[in-house]
Amino acid sequence: MGVAVFGGSFDPVHIGHLHVADSALLIPWVDHVYFVPAGMPPHKKLSGGADGQQRLAMLSQSVADRPGLSVLDWELGESGPSYTCPTVERVRKELSGDARVGLIIGTDLLPGFTTWKDWSDLLTLVTLLLTRHPDGDDPRAVLDSKQLQAYPSQLRSAIERAEVIDHIPLSISSSSVRNRIARGSRYRDLLPESANRIIHDQGLYSFQ
Repeated sequence: MGVAVFGGSFDPVHIGHLHVADSALLIPWVDHVYFVPAGMPPHKKLSGGADGQQRLAMLSQSVADRPGLSVLDWELGESGPSYTCPTVERVRKELSGDARVGLIIGTDLLPGFTTWKDWSDLLTLVTLLLTRHPDGDDPRAVLDSKQLQAYPSQLRSAIERAEVIDHIPLSISSSSVRNRIARGSRYRDLLPESANRIIHDQGLYSFQ
């Protein structure tokens, strides 16, 4: 059996994130999904509004009553950029032992995967679990696509061995949620109730 790692900013966590995680648990060998909120993502500038502890609180409370899901706050304690490979190494050392580790990744991130720090080492540690971003390609299409030939052989092999998370992508992004909140548009049905409560109580994302 094994576990899956689901990294991201989660700024804020939304129902699409939870849907992907629940769907990953349907993969026969995945017993548990660990959300890993990033401290300082190297490929993404955080917009402000919610700090690390606020993002952690929204995420932790949102998965508290969902079996098979939990949160690791490891990257939030780092002073520099957060990188996936050291996190996965720590998961293997402290949580999974000899169990298999999956990395949940959207197909929209594959073209830039070789810019990730220690990407080659990372691929020796994980099985890629492909999920579809609302604006990205269907994972099965990626597996059959000619664009595979453009990837380095190690990444191409990893994609060919990847498993697909069977889910219907929801047209939600954290950035669109933040924009809705700032504009005073409807958003509450896009978020778990715990996140809604924290956003309301703490006035996050220019909530009025």
